[in-house]
Amino acid sequence: MEDQPSAAGPDDPTAQPSRPTELSYELDEWSTESRELLDRLLTTNEVTHAWQGGTLSVADDDEGLVDELVGEVEATLLPA
Repeated sequence: MEDQPSAAGPDDPTAQPSRPTELSYELDEWSTESRELLDRLLTTNEVTHAWQGGTLSVADDDEGLVDELVGEVEATLLPA
């Protein structure tokens, strides 16, 4: 069987440029302390992110790591 070229190659003018997609985390109910802790963890782990108010935006490629970090913050700030 031969490999068939894709319908839209790099020289195809109808090809849509691939754009990274973003995920948003609505963290408005989190305290400032919690958001600051998450921000530090994201920076330490070199996750590109942006805040708009209490909404965190990250690339969908980072979803697994961000979910882990959100879980860490939630576990850290829960009463013992």
